[in-house]
Amino acid sequence: MTKVFYAEGSGTLLDHIEQPQSAQILGYRFENFDYEAMTIDVAFEASSTLLNAAGTVQGGFIAAMLDEVTGGLVVLCTDGCYRAATLSLNISYLSAARTGVLKGRGRITKLGKATVFLSAELRRDDDTIVAKSDQVAALFSLGEAKGRG
Repeated sequence: MTKVFYAEGSGTLLDHIEQPQSAQILGYRFENFDYEAMTIDVAFEASSTLLNAAGTVQGGFIAAMLDEVTGGLVVLCTDGCYRAATLSLNISYLSAARTGVLKGRGRITKLGKATVFLSAELRRDDDTIVAKSDQVAALFSLGEAKGRG
């Protein structure tokens, strides 16, 4: 099986971190990272596999996308020392999403010694907000975090 990395060719630490199958199922694609602003921009290719009976992306997949937006951001903002394990994820669903590209933006609002506070939003191509989230996560060293959350 060919290894897939989070952001091959991006010039970031994510070039060297193998992308899990969950991110691949969501159609994850890295786009941009701003270290000083502590933000990340990603995209997801929502396939028909993610649709519910109403023909829209099922809410659980939207939640997973919002969670995935912020995961790489923690790794990048801690220079590869830490990853996040979600403690709480509060989501507001604002509009439906269908197949195609969904854009995600994540931001660290506070980075502590043991926890991190994050926010994320997911938008359709027409810039309509699909969902927003606020998240609290525990920080674990990359080695310590294996197999957690």
